[in-house]
Amino acid sequence: MKKGYCKICNKKLSKKKTIYCRSCLMKLQWKKGIRKSKGKHFSKCIDCGKELNSYRKSNPRCRKCYIKFHRGKNHEAWLPDHYCIDCGKKLWKHYKSIRCQKCNNKFHSGDKNGRWIDGRSYKKYSSFFIALSKLIRKRDDYKCQICGLTDKEYRIKAKRALDVHHIDHNKDNNVGDNLITVCRKCHKLL
Repeated sequence: MKKGYCKICNKKLSKKKTIYCRSCLMKLQWKKGIRKSKGKHFSKCIDCGKELNSYRKSNPRCRKCYIKFHRGKNHEAWLPDHYCIDCGKKLWKHYKSIRCQKCNNKFHSGDKNGRWIDGRSYKKYSSFFIALSKLIRKRDDYKCQICGLTDKEYRIKAKRALDVHHIDHNKDNNVGDNLITVCRKCHKLL
């Protein structure tokens, strides 16, 4: 026996410390019972016979049969087709809503939305408030009153100035006690 060659088939070995090549070593392990299976490669699904994209060792099923086998027929993937109640468009099987996204947006917009408050949220700010907001930021020392983020840090991070928030959510109430300076992240929480 030569050094650096397999003891059984005499192939040249890549590692010097081994005495068997990989294929011979596996054959010996199967004979001794160390390896339980020979690792069959499947090219077709064993349930439907569909050709698989690649040879698979552990999963001999296509995706559809795999879901069917492991999750059962009552899983949501096997729901019957359902349609939007407004426009009749066919919905994706996993889609749990009774409306498509387009109809859902129409259904929950404007005065139909749960957050609708007389259209106040769309009211534009006056030029007086824009000038006043600069004074409020200066009064609050150019810092967010909740998290303490400075205006310089915020301009680098978000590329915009700090917001001025109405505490009572009334855009017409522009009293100094009703206004505070906040960053956008904190403004969303208020």
